[in-house]
Amino acid sequence: MKSISTNILKAALAFIFIPILPAAADYCTFDNANCIDGLAQVSVSFQFDAISPAPLLFYYGFDAGWGSPTNPNTCAIKVGYWLQYDRGIVTDFNSNMHGINWTTEAALRIGNLGGWVGGANNGCDGVWGEACSNNLKTFLRSSLFNLSTSGQPYDLPLDMVLKSLTTGTPGPFIDGCPSTLFDLDLIPTYAVVNATASGSNNASEAISVAAPGNPGAPWRTWYIPGATPMGQAQEVAVGIIARGPNHGSNPLNGPDDIKLELVCARAPRQPHHPPYGGDHDGNNKGPQGYPRGIIKTYAFDEKDFVYEVEDDVEEEVEDEGYYNDDDSATGTDVDCPETSASVL
Repeated sequence: MKSISTNILKAALAFIFIPILPAAADYCTFDNANCIDGLAQVSVSFQFDAISPAPLLFYYGFDAGWGSPTNPNTCAIKVGYWLQYDRGIVTDFNSNMHGINWTTEAALRIGNLGGWVGGANNGCDGVWGEACSNNLKTFLRSSLFNLSTSGQPYDLPLDMVLKSLTTGTPGPFIDGCPSTLFDLDLIPTYAVVNATASGSNNASEAISVAAPGNPGAPWRTWYIPGATPMGQAQEVAVGIIARGPNHGSNPLNGPDDIKLELVCARAPRQPHHPPYGGDHDGNNKGPQGYPRGIIKTYAFDEKDFVYEVEDDVEEEVEDEGYYNDDDSATGTDVDCPETSASVL
């Protein structure tokens, strides 16, 4: 009798501890701006020593569908971006830094920019050349420094600078760069790390690190009415990551105190070698990473847009196998005319 009771008790306890599996994730519809079920997605590994000892991953993706909040009667593209990193490592690293109050932001510039992605500056030199990359970084650092010394109040330094650049007509002249570089309605930003110090000798510090993004919770999404998958696949996305001083923080020595990186990518990822026999070396990855991507569904000619994976990146090889077996449709099934995007 005792044995039977014991067995019944064990069975009851086993039932109690059966794990409850979560329900399947909700499908992300095209009109849901809080997520993105990407038609194409790419990630770029890059180093930003100002906030992390380990490389960060910059993600950009887009989906296609019918209608947008501002124009429900035309085809549109939904774009999104985010960073991925170990939040604990980034928090610990920034907790050991003292002195000036800093805010690190990540922005995405997308629209009217084509080109071959590759080379140094995380793939941007292949798009517009080394001179533009260096001059653009110098210009943005100087703009952030001038903002910090202007006395003008602000919350997010990079956001403040980019808003002033996109609203100006004509935009600023940056030697070696496309004249329409800032000819856009917006360049969204997102606060990644905020570090504030107070008290005598900055004795008290508060560190806030944003949760890493993912397709179910991208940092920013927005719609581009009239754009098509083929056109968007030719667009170069430019990530801008900057650590700038908070308003009212101790003065900097100069613009070089501001840390800033550029990241360029196309989704889906292009072939290694530039088209039409260009002079770029497809194996020139540069010192800080190289674009690589995953594609969930092809919406374009696979002969023109070849998906490749770096042999030395194991996690991307796994992604390739996963998505090659996925024939599911993404976004909304639409019949949009495949016209070329307006690119430089």
